[in-house]
This record gives sequence, C-alpha cells and structure tokens, in this order.
Amino acid sequence: MPLAKKTATGAAWIVLWRVVSRSLGVVSILVLARLLPPEAFGLVAIATSVVTALDTFSILGWQDAIIRSKEYNKRMLNSAFTICTIRGLVMGLLIAAGAPFAAQFFGEPRIESILYLLAVLTVLEGFENVGVVEFRRELQFNKEFILFVVPRFVAFAVTILSAFLLKSYWALVLGIATQRLCKFAIGYLIHPHRPQFSTNAVGDLLSFSLWTWAISTSMFVRDRFPSLIIGRVLGPTQVGQFTIGWEIAMLPITELVQPIERALFSGFSSAARSGSDLADLFTRAAGVVALFILPMSIGMSALSDLLVSVALGAAWQDASPLIMWLSISTPFFVLASLSITCLIANARLREALTITTCSGGAILALSIALIGDRGLQGVMIAILIVMVLEGLTAAVLTVRWLGGRPSALVASLWRSIASVLVMAAVLDLAGLGWIAAPEDFMTTIYKMAETVTVGATSYIIASATLWLLCGKPVGAESWLIQFATETLGSLRRRLES
Repeated sequence: MPLAKKTATGAAWIVLWRVVSRSLGVVSILVLARLLPPEAFGLVAIATSVVTALDTFSILGWQDAIIRSKEYNKRMLNSAFTICTIRGLVMGLLIAAGAPFAAQFFGEPRIESILYLLAVLTVLEGFENVGVVEFRRELQFNKEFILFVVPRFVAFAVTILSAFLLKSYWALVLGIATQRLCKFAIGYLIHPHRPQFSTNAVGDLLSFSLWTWAISTSMFVRDRFPSLIIGRVLGPTQVGQFTIGWEIAMLPITELVQPIERALFSGFSSAARSGSDLADLFTRAAGVVALFILPMSIGMSALSDLLVSVALGAAWQDASPLIMWLSISTPFFVLASLSITCLIANARLREALTITTCSGGAILALSIALIGDRGLQGVMIAILIVMVLEGLTAAVLTVRWLGGRPSALVASLWRSIASVLVMAAVLDLAGLGWIAAPEDFMTTIYKMAETVTVGATSYIIASATLWLLCGKPVGAESWLIQFATETLGSLRRRLES
C-alpha cells in the first residue's frame, strides 16, 4: 500500500499539472486571439511542428533507463548529461541548417528566424540539469510539479504582455523562449546535482534507450500513419474529419491516462527494483484506471453526435460516427498502453516492441485493405478491431509474463465492466444515449447535461451496489475510498496544525 499510495499521489500531482496547463492554455488562447492575427499563430505552429517532427524521432528515453535502473548513481547522470548535450547540439544544428529550406518550402521567410531561435533553445535544452529525473524515480511529483508549473505561469505572463506591446508573432516566440529558459534555471535551483561530462555509463543507458526509441517509434507509426493513408486515398477533408474524431475520442487518454502513466512508470519501476509483486500492482492499476475510463469512454460514445453539434458544428457531422466507435476502443487502448508501460518498467523490452510492432502492422494492413471499399469507415473498423485485440492480448500476456494470473485481472475489472453496461442500458432505454442532436442549440445543451447526469448516476449506483453485494472486496473501490480518506485526513491535520 505505501508504494500504491505514493503512485496514486504522484498521479494526482501530474493530473493537477495537466489541469493547470490546459486552463492556462485556454485563457491564453482567448486573450491572444483578440490581440494577434491568425497568421501569427500559423507561423509559430509551422515552425514548432518542424522541430517536433525532428524531436519525435530523436528521443532516446534515457530518463526511463535511469528510473528503472537498480544502480542509480552520479556516473549514470553524467553520462545522461553527455547524451543530452550531444543530442541538443545535433538537433540544434539540424534545425538551423534546415531553417532556410523550411522557409522556402512553406513560402514564408519569417519562419527562418523563428527556427534559428528554436535551434538555440534546443541546444540550451541539452544542458538542463539531468538530476531532476530523481523526482520521477523517487515519485516526488510535487517537486516536478514546481518544475513545470512555475515556467508555465511566467511564460503565460510574458506572452500576454508581449502581445499587448508588440502585436506580433514574436510575442508567442518570446513566450516559448521564456518557458524554456525558466525551466532551465529552476532545474538547477531545486536539485543539487551539478552535471559533468562522462561516457562511463553511456553504453548501459543506450542499451535500454534504443529499445524504448524503437517502441515509441512503432507506437508513432501505429497512431499516425492511418492519417497518411486517408490523405493519400481520400483527400484532406477526410483527414480533417478523422483527425478531429480521433482527438476527441482520445481525450480521456490524453487528459487522464497519459498523466497517470507517467506516475505509474515510476511506481512499476520502483516495484521492479524492490522485488515487489509487479503483477499485483499492474492489476490494481488496471482496476483503478478502468473505474474512471470505462464510463468516460462509453459516455463520450453516447454523446458523440451532441458533442459534434455543440463544439464543431454541422460541417463536422461526419466525425460523429468516428467518435462513437473510436471511443468504444479507448478502454482497450488504455489496457495496451498500461501493459507497455509495465513491460518497459520491468525491462521486458523485446515483448513490448513485439506487441507495438504487430499492432502497428495490423492497423496499416487492415486500413489499406478496407479503405478502398469502405472509405473512412474502413479505417475506423481497422483501428477498432486491432485495438480490441491488442488491449486484451497485451494485458493477458503481461500478467502471465509477470508471474500473475489472468483471473486476478478479470476480478479487478469485471465490476466496472458490468456497471458501465448497466449505464449504457439505462441511457439507451431512457432515449438519451446515441441520439441525433436536436436542431436547437439550447436543447442540445440540455440533452448533454441530462445524459451526463443520468449516465454518471446510474454508473455510480451500479458500481456501489455490486461492490456491496460482493461483500466489499479489496479492489479499485476500496483502494479509492482508502486513498480519499487518508488524503482528506492528512489535509485536515495540516489545516489544524
């Protein structure tokens, strides 16, 4: 329980960071949209996309190697610092060298100067204090929260002030530079490690990091290549529909599961280092995550047409069936993602790469086979089939590889599955789920609120009833209640003192 509690607390800090970051982002967009022209956002978006594309294929995963290693020492940190500085210098040179070509390709000379500045920032990023990885290793996510949130607030203030004064895209660029510089400085302020150049442990780090690079690359192919197939066969309009549908359907993952997985990787790694029962921790994590993800995913599916009508408008109605079916695949996507995270933490890299490679290849093959006759629907069917198979297979194999029993995983999940089926049945019988959006905007809003209320109430009642009928077994529900009770008690004691 101490490890599970530390992992849960860490996940809460990361989710809080995501909420703060998203909130600042929304406020920033609302303010900046009134101060800057659309072309300002377009220029910066193009420049940052170029950098992001290069960055995606050069991430070596040295942090993961240090977090899971049993032999954590300054030698590893200094070797990681050497890797980071070399990567930063190479990346900076590539960005700077490609700046004139990017400006020519996009027909926008102003991009060149933005890329030069981003190249300098990339080089500087390579010299950041690698010692802060200790926060993740020791599950001290409250300190990592400071590392991320303070630069975000400072950058927010600088961007808004610069937009008032400059009325130019340079306000956005200055905001990016401020955030990077502030994060660089805070890293050295809040952690005492002072890195030095060393190559003593480079081989150990790269032997792990190259595997994680291959895994992340295969996952990138799995998640992004369907868009390329759609663009090649069906054109940009269908790509837009698919992209928006995918982004909305994946919101429970991007906003909740991915932040939680950052803490779970540290928790899984700590369990692996100490010789704890990793299979038990994995089944616990799957049960707790399912308790939230299942109703969110099925709720998104039930609300698909209403969401599109309110948030996007009539021009995006083709995205509605995509959201409906892709949302159903989300829980299986989460199972696969949790499995990969646990396998990497346990250094079962070959198994993780096998799963992601097979999944990516299957999605590509099925998409190509189905898109000709079924169009966009064919790609959706391909993703749904593969994600269901990948999620179930990866979870069962992970439990077996870790020495656990698949029946324990079933015991951790079945009450949440049964409760969400009850929720779906109630929504369907009440005429609230999977319905066409009314023409009137306010009526649509009312229907959304009614659906959310009925769905959440029925799910909570079904979950509580099943848990009580089963004799209050140890599981996701009891762990959640215990964690909430202890957290509230700790807060009350702090307030009283």
